[in-house]
Amino acid sequence: DIERCDVTAADDVQRLIGSFGTVRPVLRGVVHAAGALHDGMLVRQQWSDFEKGLGAKVHGIWQLHRATEGMSLDFFVCYSSVASVIGSPGQGSYAAANAFMDSFAHARRAEGLPALSISWGAWQRGGMVARMAETDRARLTAEGFVPLSDSAADAVLNQLVGSKRVHALGVSADWQAYVERHPNK
Repeated sequence: DIERCDVTAADDVQRLIGSFGTVRPVLRGVVHAAGALHDGMLVRQQWSDFEKGLGAKVHGIWQLHRATEGMSLDFFVCYSSVASVIGSPGQGSYAAANAFMDSFAHARRAEGLPALSISWGAWQRGGMVARMAETDRARLTAEGFVPLSDSAADAVLNQLVGSKRVHALGVSADWQAYVERHPNK
C-alpha cells in the first residue's frame, strides 16, 4: 500500500503516521529515503536556494521524529549520503542536509531511541546516481566509487539494522583511487 505524503509538511506526516495502528497495522519502523538536490556553488546561492537542498532531509526527518515520538519502533533509518563525509562539488546544501541526518541519528540514540544513519554511495539501479548523465557516473567511477548492486545494498542494510551502529558508510570504493584524485582531502 503506497500513499503520497509530503515529508516536510507536519500535517501530512501526522495524518500518515496517525493511520498506523488504526487503518493500517502498527508501525514498527521508519526508513527516511527522501532527498532533493539543488546544485550550485555556495557563493552563488541565496538562502532560498540552499533551503531547497535541505527540505526533504532536514525538515522531513524532523517531522518523522516528532510524529513517531512515544511510539515503540524497532528501527528508524536515515538514508544519508557519502557526501556528508567527503563532500561533493557544488552540493553544499546536500552535504549539509546529510550531515544533519547523521548527527540527528546520534541525538536520537542519545535519547534512547532507535536510530541509524547510512551514508550511502552510488547504487547501480536506484537513487540519484541512476538519474545522472553517463559522464557524471564515469567521473564517480574514476574517483574510485563503484555503484552498489541491489543485493549488496540489501546486505549492508540487513547487516546494520538492529546493530549497535548509529552511523555507517554504505559505499563500495577504491579509496586509493579516491586519494590519488583528491590528494589534499
